[in-house]
Amino acid sequence: MYSFMGGGLFCAWVGTILLVVAMATDHWMQYRLSGSFAHQGLWRYCLGNKCYLQTDSIAYWNATRAFMILSAL
Repeated sequence: MYSFMGGGLFCAWVGTILLVVAMATDHWMQYRLSGSFAHQGLWRYCLGNKCYLQTDSIAYWNATRAFMILSAL
């Protein structure tokens, strides 16, 4: 029984770490834009070597941000 509890705790820790990494990274979507590589995450997007904050108030981005924060709590 205790081995199942240890395995469950291990999976919970790994899931929490992956959730934090997923929230912090900028590589949710990667694409090629006018000859250069670009990528974006929940909080910012990068074109070439410059990164900018996501200031668009698109509803699905805001909902995804809110649910990611709630799941981390």
